Formats: sequence, C-alpha cells, structure tokens
Amino acid sequence: AHTTYSYTELQSQAQALAGALVAQGVQPNERVGVLFERSMDAVLAILAVVQAGACYVPVDAQYPQERIRFMMEDAQVSRVISADTLCDTAGLEACHVLPWSLLETQAVQCAPVSVAMRHAQSASYVMYTSGSTGTPKGVEVIDQGLLRLAANRS
Repeated sequence: AHTTYSYTELQSQAQALAGALVAQGVQPNERVGVLFERSMDAVLAILAVVQAGACYVPVDAQYPQERIRFMMEDAQVSRVISADTLCDTAGLEACHVLPWSLLETQAVQCAPVSVAMRHAQSASYVMYTSGSTGTPKGVEVIDQGLLRLAANRS
C-alpha cells in the first residue's frame, strides 16, 4: 500500500511519535537504532527520533548478527525502534526494542513534542561504513553538517 502525507501531516505524525519516544524514556542526544524496510514508517521513525532530540542509527536487518551487535555496542545504542516484523532480528539482544505498533498506540495517548532544542554540534545520526577494509566505522553526522548539506542541495 502506498501512503502519502502532506508536510503538515508528516510533521504532526512525527511530533506525536516523538511524544511516545519521550514517554518511553528517550533522552536528548541518546542514540536510538531504527530498524525498518524502506517505508514511510522508516521516515516517520527517523523524524520522530530527531524531534525527540535524540540521534538515530540506521540498522539493516539483512546485516549479519555479529555486525548488528557490533554497531549497537559501538554506537552505544540502548533502544531500537523496529517494524513489528523485525523485532526478533538477531543482534538486538542487548537493546530495548520498541515495536512500531506500540509507539503508534502511545502516540495517540501522549502529548506531541515540538522539535526539541538542538545544538549545532548535536549528532543527527551515525552512519556505518561498509567495513570492506576490516571493522566498520561509525561516522557521526552533526546537525550543522546536515544543515549545510541540505542548503547546498537547494
């Protein structure tokens, strides 16, 4: 099914989900794993994490268990937002997994969070290299760098 949102709807949904993340105890600058197939839910999860003031770490369920475990430990991820079908992905044993359906249910009950105050040096996300030369390396992208990239693309 193809879902579309206006920018207003996308922002409203992300704010509600950010409220659910805060209710779950997500703190500013905390690193939160995001485990989804490519979908609108993945976009909403990323926006919600950033709006909650946290930093997202994208996780591919197709990665080997050892790589997922390494990424979670290396990035100091304690929580992972996951599509319901991916909650049992190997390598997440040390993380508190937040199923998407739980967050959607809580989003209706929680006060929406407007965009958290973020510092230019706050981390937006951590992206891992392929690890083709050995151990994958996490590259932290800060808000200032992300804003500069967006400005240069427009």
